[in-house]
Amino acid sequence: RVRDEAGEANAACLRTSAQSHAAPPPGLAPRSATVVAFNLGFLPTRARSDEAPPTTDAETTVEALASWALGSVKPGGHVSVAIYPGHPAGAREAVALRAFAERLPSSAWRATSHAPVNHEPS
Repeated sequence: RVRDEAGEANAACLRTSAQSHAAPPPGLAPRSATVVAFNLGFLPTRARSDEAPPTTDAETTVEALASWALGSVKPGGHVSVAIYPGHPAGAREAVALRAFAERLPSSAWRATSHAPVNHEPS
């Protein structure tokens, strides 16, 4: 879907990876990406109806950011993390990621937080 929306001209420079964020996508070189984006929350899997769906995890997300994501972007690039704090695991992840972002050196990173204002958090 992302490739379709990017358009033909932009699709050539777009690389998507539907995998765990614990490790970088294959072939991603240091300082090579303009944007690294994480879309956190519920993992796409088929859980039994009596089980809570699996979610991303605060510890592995922070580790992924520290170990490879920040080092993958070019100077002036961006790391975008979409967090969904409306469920318990997402709320824990939001707290951990905010603490991580607050510790980033301001000389190298600008960390911002954006939240919807016209609907309940999800």
